Amino acid sequence: MKVIILAAGYGTRLYPLSEKKAKALLPVKDKPIIEYILEKLHLPVVDEVFIVSNKKFFSQFQTWFKKSNSFAKKKIKLLHNNSTSPENRLGAVRDIDFVIHREKIKDDLLIIGGDNLFFFSLEPFLKFAQSQKPANSAILYKLKDKQSLSRFGVVKLDEQNRIVDFQEKPSEPKSNLISTCVYFFPADKISLISQYLKKDKELADNIGSYIKWLSQNDNIYGFTARRKWFDIGNIDEYSFVNHAF
Repeated sequence: MKVIILAAGYGTRLYPLSEKKAKALLPVKDKPIIEYILEKLHLPVVDEVFIVSNKKFFSQFQTWFKKSNSFAKKKIKLLHNNSTSPENRLGAVRDIDFVIHREKIKDDLLIIGGDNLFFFSLEPFLKFAQSQKPANSAILYKLKDKQSLSRFGVVKLDEQNRIVDFQEKPSEPKSNLISTCVYFFPADKISLISQYLKKDKELADNIGSYIKWLSQNDNIYGFTARRKWFDIGNIDEYSFVNHAF
């Protein structure tokens, strides 16, 4: 299985903290965010990890990589997408497509957003995802604070845990389940990304729009995580995570 960690965004909602430093390299407690993610990938099924950055911050990832003592160092490959500013960013979905084509990926694919922090193991999700093949799968999180639902992609499941509705930052959410940026795309389904981009180029920056499209044009199942998950979207959340994580 291949893994793509999405770290090419500019984290504009975290300015000024992320104005001169890659969001995934911001420290939480004693280490960068991305190292917490890599620790969760200490799994025998993972054979390669691609970290996709933008060109502006690529040298920072190279510096971090040289100093890193990660167990996964031999499996990691750093890439950049040639983007130099928020104005010419590719967007999350195009970043995935970029890595797939550049590296000629034909394996099952695990996607993780570079600003995700979570306590749960990925193993139960991967077992779930394998059981749902050839369908796609996503990790969901039950949000207790209903007022915060409007900041996320809200999903609704049927009795078989299939995602049947997706609302992006809704004012009137239909459930309290949100989509985290952790997805499993089987090898047979990764070609759908290019198919989607041909039809919805303007939505390439929003991976939630792709998940909604999958729910309408294919099958994607939701696995609800039982332990804590954090999204580092703004300075207040970053400060909270540094105290809570």
